[in-house]
Amino acid sequence: PDETCYDYKRSKIALILRANPSAACQTDRYDGRLPLTLAINAGKRWDRGVDCLSQFTPHAMVEEDQDTRLLPFMSAAMCGQQSDLECIFRLLRASPNQCVERLR
Repeated sequence: PDETCYDYKRSKIALILRANPSAACQTDRYDGRLPLTLAINAGKRWDRGVDCLSQFTPHAMVEEDQDTRLLPFMSAAMCGQQSDLECIFRLLRASPNQCVERLR
């Protein structure tokens, strides 16, 4: 991960990752979701922590949500008016093959 992920002034997510980098890989004990999925579903913007989570857990960028079966970029696009275009683009760019497979 780059140094911006350790800038605690940037986001609360960066503050947590600075204190405990392994927190990015710990699933939620109630529903098994990774922090990346939780952040996206909470409407977090790319520059407010989603970028850091994606750097710490790149595999999560191509994993389907257990409940919705959506890929992370799809979940980001479902945030309505709160959708962050940069977040959607970067997540989609990380998983183009999964998108193509879905269209088949």
